[in-house]
Amino acid sequence: MNTASGQAKPTYDTSRIIGVVLPDDGTDLDLIRALRDEKNVIASTAITCRGIGILESVRDAVKGKLPPSELVRLVTVIVPDSEAKDLFEFIYEKANIGREAGGGVWMGMPISATRYTLPSGVPDERMRTRHDDE
Repeated sequence: MNTASGQAKPTYDTSRIIGVVLPDDGTDLDLIRALRDEKNVIASTAITCRGIGILESVRDAVKGKLPPSELVRLVTVIVPDSEAKDLFEFIYEKANIGREAGGGVWMGMPISATRYTLPSGVPDERMRTRHDDE
């Protein structure tokens, strides 16, 4: 308690951000579902980006030109510092990062993050995919 004001002082756990670049093959949604269902992680998001694989750029290098880019998915997860190492390994395995063209994963400190919880009894929302509107 903050003795000067008599109010409770908020506490903030340190967090880590884990970023994952994945091929555009549905692995991102499978990963987010697994994080929610198996690890109770709800602070995650996935967006579509364009990317160039580093090995593609070496194999198909034409002097002075970039190889063509392709769609990839960027998954971002905020996790408590105490769980970060285990979740990093879980993500690596669950997303099958070690396969050929499987993507990449990294971990660092977020600029800022606020921990939150959902009230009990709130139903899960249906995950929308970019193919829902087709």
